[in-house]
Amino acid sequence: MGKIHVWEAVATLTGTIIGAGVLGIPYVMAQAGFLTGILVLALLGGVILTVNLCVGEITLRTKEKHQLTGYVATYLGPGGRWTMTVAMVVANYGALMAYLIAEGSSLAALFGGDPWLWSAGFFIVGSLIIYRGLVAVGVSELVLSTAKFTAFFTVVLLALFSNVFTAEHLAGFDITKLFVPYGVMLFAFLGAIAIPEMRQELSKHPRDLKKSIILGSVIPLLVYAVFGLAIVGVTGLGTTEIANVGIGRALGLPALIAANLFAILSMATAFIAIALGLKQMYELDYHFRPIFAFGATMLLPPLLILAGIHSFIMILGVSGAVAGGLEGILLVMTYWKARTRGNRMPEYKLRLPVPALVLLIAVFALGAVLTMRGLLV
Repeated sequence: MGKIHVWEAVATLTGTIIGAGVLGIPYVMAQAGFLTGILVLALLGGVILTVNLCVGEITLRTKEKHQLTGYVATYLGPGGRWTMTVAMVVANYGALMAYLIAEGSSLAALFGGDPWLWSAGFFIVGSLIIYRGLVAVGVSELVLSTAKFTAFFTVVLLALFSNVFTAEHLAGFDITKLFVPYGVMLFAFLGAIAIPEMRQELSKHPRDLKKSIILGSVIPLLVYAVFGLAIVGVTGLGTTEIANVGIGRALGLPALIAANLFAILSMATAFIAIALGLKQMYELDYHFRPIFAFGATMLLPPLLILAGIHSFIMILGVSGAVAGGLEGILLVMTYWKARTRGNRMPEYKLRLPVPALVLLIAVFALGAVLTMRGLLV
């Protein structure tokens, strides 16, 4: 148990990453062709792993504690700070909205009742955890992540060994549809907001940050690939936008229970980690008093939902491709600057060549443009 601090940090990152996005991945895989989806998933997984390691190095090169906006401001100036704030606000408030919507639907599917009442109850419990802060989050993330992966493996085994699983559903490939799953998948990988939290959790063990980021980034990639394989293999083109709904119908009560538990726990861990990251942004980078930071974080998502924004896949796609893409560009540029302007010797160095950084920026920019073009056509 000597490395429990590593697994707590890994749980923070995986808990942030694996949320509502995982429920949309099988649908976009089915729409693009399963093999197309797996290719995009692998490429984006590699891109996000690289960016996450860049963020980890940024935190280790900087003596001061910040959230992402603060690091961007330190190295890119006020313009970068405000641009990053907009990107984080859109991406992370979009995520919190998606979690509230899908959490209510999943809880209602499992226990019955009004989805909106379940969303309200989940919001209240999540708010209490966020109000308590990082200590409560560290414990809750580890416990919830353990339960989440137990439910995940149950769903996968039930799907893979069912009599309706067929390899024919997994044969599709269409090179022209590479950007069909891009926005939802990028959203599903977003989790850099948790890395400053990890840096604080590992303040006495900074050399373990790189290992924790690698594990915390690779685990979601494997989960998404296996989950997509299991769901699309069962439901094919009939895969629903929120995957746990369709798989429950196809495989019966045991799968319905396991799939919805996985969805509920995935979104709970992600909701907690992302909300905490936003709260820290307001406190550390904009010097809000804790109570005002808490209010700014928790009040806007339910208000936007009440205003009529309810489309699950649209929220994922726009938040991922546009806001997530902009966030990725800014983080790569911040890393570029931090390599020469940091005020601390980091515990690890990536030594990425300039062409690799330019390629990362191009991937995010092209993905955002093509995704928005597809939404507007």
